[in-house]
Amino acid sequence: MASATRLVKVVVATRDLPEGTLIERGDIKSVRAVEAHLPDDIVFDIGDVAGKELTADVYVGEPFHAKRLSTERTSRAANIVSAGMVALAVGVDDVSGVARGIRPGDRVDVLIVERESERVRRLLANVRVLGTNISGYFAPEVDEEAALSRARGLTVVVLELTPSDAVRVADSAEYGPVRLALRGRR
Repeated sequence: MASATRLVKVVVATRDLPEGTLIERGDIKSVRAVEAHLPDDIVFDIGDVAGKELTADVYVGEPFHAKRLSTERTSRAANIVSAGMVALAVGVDDVSGVARGIRPGDRVDVLIVERESERVRRLLANVRVLGTNISGYFAPEVDEEAALSRARGLTVVVLELTPSDAVRVADSAEYGPVRLALRGRR
């Protein structure tokens, strides 16, 4: 029987993480919790969470339950694309990639800056980011420190779109650069 006051380390989310997110070291941390207040399937070791895919949403500060984690790292990117949707890679730079701050699970608006008129139009709103070339399923596997140092190299953001929206985004690139506007979580 667990002690009523014994503290143990548990793994919690550092931000809201939607289902399908590939969990990275920056998404998790260890905190102390009273053992008697914890369900049986709580995860205690960060190594048991990092690199796994979420099978359900987990919210900031919430402990990870084993039943919400894939049994192993999913190697197929198609596993995170929702039914009826497609993944589209969009080239970005420091400006269009919101200063390298975009991460898997974020939401963005897709904008086009028309070359001729210099007018900005919003093509799409509230689009899910599946990954980037430095984080998530679309990045080569590297340790956390290497991933952070590679943040300078963010050049691709992968978006989840309907097939028709993917065509709109691809077609719009002919008229000017695509920009992404990062949405807040609240």
